[in-house]
Amino acid sequence: MLFDENALAGDWREEVLHCRDKGVSVNRQIAFAVAVADLLQLPDELPLMPAVSAAMSVPTRLSDRASLAHLRAVAHAAGREALVDADKSGRFKLT
Repeated sequence: MLFDENALAGDWREEVLHCRDKGVSVNRQIAFAVAVADLLQLPDELPLMPAVSAAMSVPTRLSDRASLAHLRAVAHAAGREALVDADKSGRFKLT
């Protein structure tokens, strides 16, 4: 399985679950990206890597709810922006 950087968060989650069900180990970086997406409650229909990459660039205190909320907003905005850019280039179809 190849984890495409442009794939949606739901696709990444599904592949990780599939790998684990089959006893296939998951690369640490992939598991980390999915864990960040889960922590930030990214919707399945957002591209995972643009959202996670944006979130990782923001200094955050996970113990601070306001900081976590800001981080979540940054990730969601980056994911939505990636969808718009992808739609313009024809990579994804928005439904």
